[in-house]
Amino acid sequence: MAGAVGAQPQPQPTTENPALSNSALTESGPDQSVSTQQTTAVSDSQPAQVADQLTDASGETTVILLVDRDIQQSLITSGEATSTELQQDSRQTLQPVKDQIGQLSTAEVQHEYWVGNALSVEIDLDQSDISTLAEIPGVSSVIPNVQFDTPPQPALTTDADSDEIRTDGITPSLEAGDFTYGLQKIGIPSFEEQFDTDGQGATVAIIDDGISNPTEGHPDLEFAQTAVATDGVITEGTLGSPGAHGEHVSGTATGAADPAGDVPRYGVAPNASLIEVNAFEEGAFLEDILAGVEYAVEEDADVAGMSLGFPPTNDKNPMINAVNRQMEEANAAGTLVSVSAGNSGNADDGGPVTSPATEFGAFSVGASVDNPVNIPELPPILVPLNTGFNGDIVFFSSGGVISDRTAVDSFDYPDTYPRQYVQPDVSAPGAFVISAGPLGTTEQSLEDPNATYSHAAGTSMAQPHVAGAVALIQSATAEDLSPKQIEAALVETAEKPAIPSNFTELNSRDIRYGAGIINVTAATLAAQSENLEIEGTVTDNNQYPACRCNS
Repeated sequence: MAGAVGAQPQPQPTTENPALSNSALTESGPDQSVSTQQTTAVSDSQPAQVADQLTDASGETTVILLVDRDIQQSLITSGEATSTELQQDSRQTLQPVKDQIGQLSTAEVQHEYWVGNALSVEIDLDQSDISTLAEIPGVSSVIPNVQFDTPPQPALTTDADSDEIRTDGITPSLEAGDFTYGLQKIGIPSFEEQFDTDGQGATVAIIDDGISNPTEGHPDLEFAQTAVATDGVITEGTLGSPGAHGEHVSGTATGAADPAGDVPRYGVAPNASLIEVNAFEEGAFLEDILAGVEYAVEEDADVAGMSLGFPPTNDKNPMINAVNRQMEEANAAGTLVSVSAGNSGNADDGGPVTSPATEFGAFSVGASVDNPVNIPELPPILVPLNTGFNGDIVFFSSGGVISDRTAVDSFDYPDTYPRQYVQPDVSAPGAFVISAGPLGTTEQSLEDPNATYSHAAGTSMAQPHVAGAVALIQSATAEDLSPKQIEAALVETAEKPAIPSNFTELNSRDIRYGAGIINVTAATLAAQSENLEIEGTVTDNNQYPACRCNS
């Protein structure tokens, strides 16, 4: 199949036998077919779906309205709809809804988002029923303004006197010019040898919290733009209150090639432009995420990295269709959205994935780890727990099969999603990761007279390795690559052990590695090849989508 790089057809259950079991997942599914048919937009006559959480809400409440587009959804998911076309369509489709809301005395439009075609609305539910908004023609969904979080740091270390430890006699080796194990793992040294770039001309947006010292900054981080997202509005020129999670994530993506402190190089794409958006200044609500992603698109970012999530519910994978729609439209507008899978894994069994990583439109990242004895920058005080690292995937990394029976949402399982698919898409180093700022615990912080560094763990740390890799691939390629082309290159060239495993798998993606650990050198060569052309839509025999990439 021409241009099939990265296409991962997923086997689908038939309507006669919808049951899903781990054993069935490793077998071949129904025949896949390629369809170029375009589905039409949702009909205005179809009633809007209202999230269950809103049925008992009261008082002044902020909700998100998704509004139908006139553009066919297939043109968006295939990347054929341009940024200009999306903006023009939003002006035409949002205005009638805004006009209807303007006639209500109990509701008011707060903000609008052309990336995602959504409105943020405040409504007094003591004076009006939520159906007032749901009945407006053109509204497809009414969603609560849910709050996101950064996953807690997984525990990887213990006291040196504990019996449950592995002592490897690790001694740091921080000679100038060294790369962290994470950069070595994804192929940065070989990339440096083959390509004369380390991110020039590419732009990375990080949507997270701020940095530990917003006034003085960090000597290894240079910001092209800074902003905070509060109440769904972007304010430029500030990072707001102190934070450290975003600092660590940004450092991994674009930290300096020659760090100010006595640490190895830890930044994937040190010369890429960095946009930092603090979405946690007042809580990281859904409207703040929508504002942050739209800002990244408007600033022409090649990638928007988000190491955050809405947590699992009852061990099921949460879905928030507003973020899925926005990620698909960001991709169509030229910005790849890379997201962390979550830290709810249970070793080889995987574990529930957080949203946005759950969504079919996400490029989801799991966390890998090397044997600690092979991590020269690891201080001796960091003694790893002897809980097993599953080969190259760390035990906490979330991953699973997403289907209508493993996902929890206030709405019906989307028809635009495959009946089942695997997350994560790929993996990258996400344990014992050194980067900028004091994110780790006290014993993990590295004392240095010139700057603050720390080790941290989580899929939050894996995600910026991928975001930086996207910048490198684009920087090394003369033509503008689409997000789907870059995703396809990363997926096709990802690596995992050839030895058999018991991990649940759908074709070449499994719940631990996804397609594998990324290799930026191989992905760049794939992206530069003439064979990387993506056309059509892969569907199953029931005409449901069957894979993330077109083929």
